[in-house]
Amino acid sequence: MNETIPPALPGGSDVRSGWPFPRRLVAVFTSPRALFEHLEVRPSWAVPFIALLLAAAAYVLFSWDSAWAPMMTAKLDEQGAPEAAYDMVSGNGRMIYSIAIPFFGGLVTVIYAAIVMGIGGFALGGKISFRQGLSIVCHAGLVSLVALPIRVLLANAAQNPQVTLGPGALLPLADQEGFAMKFLAGFLQAFDVFAIWQTVLVALGVAVIGRVAFRASMFAMFALFVVFSLVGALLGAAFAG
Repeated sequence: MNETIPPALPGGSDVRSGWPFPRRLVAVFTSPRALFEHLEVRPSWAVPFIALLLAAAAYVLFSWDSAWAPMMTAKLDEQGAPEAAYDMVSGNGRMIYSIAIPFFGGLVTVIYAAIVMGIGGFALGGKISFRQGLSIVCHAGLVSLVALPIRVLLANAAQNPQVTLGPGALLPLADQEGFAMKFLAGFLQAFDVFAIWQTVLVALGVAVIGRVAFRASMFAMFALFVVFSLVGALLGAAFAG
């Protein structure tokens, strides 16, 4: 078991007092292992969870006029939608989506945390509580705060919120026709550099907190990532307009 990451905390760390959020935020990028060692004993999740919801809402608000609204209007034009649908987009659409997107994002985060707990705590033979799993997922997700301004700029430039920093950029989802091409574009879109970064952090968190081999954790988390990507691409292609 020489690949198992030991649980020893860095010298001088006091696990009896929780780290303030700014310290944890910086640690996500500078010393993630030390962060997860701390979260093993003090698994906090509320503040990063709220930060992720606010980031999702901010993405909608800052890209609504240049990205979301044009995309939705184009789809309504294709479908020959009634005038009331256009009124919704120009009226309450911004508010509705800035609430709905964070809500579903938060729901996915909770489900993801439960699966991480199951994989790390059962499949890999470790010991991870749901609270610890949620703290891993929420803190790993904070990389999206760095991605936010980049995504807003790309979305506004492309006039489409479905942007990605990865191979999916070579095959824009909005430009594809037919189920197969939409599926392929959706699948490639999932391989965003920030999504991969987040997955690596989750794998590290599972290895540290669950005290399991890092290689096994990486394999399990990326297998889960691929499954999620396939399911998302399948549903996206099936329900694409």
